[in-house]
Amino acid sequence: MIGVVVACAAWRVVARLSSSPRWLFLRLVILATLVLGVWDLWLLARGQPADSVAVLLTMELAVALITYNVLVRVSPVRPGLAKAESMVRRETAK
Repeated sequence: MIGVVVACAAWRVVARLSSSPRWLFLRLVILATLVLGVWDLWLLARGQPADSVAVLLTMELAVALITYNVLVRVSPVRPGLAKAESMVRRETAK
């Protein structure tokens, strides 16, 4: 649940600041999923049952896929938003 909230906040920031937010956000989701996978492998090395760790990995992957797809489709980037904001910044700097 916390990861979904963090992903929502990250999508807002990436969508506002990046010129290609879907590309960047996809890479961030992959990175976060890999980091969580390392933690899961550590659990496996500490003696946790392999089937339990496999379920945890599968759940994390499913949440990442669903969250990514929902965010980029339900909350799309408005075209020209970054360009309009940079123009406003230039005008206020004068």
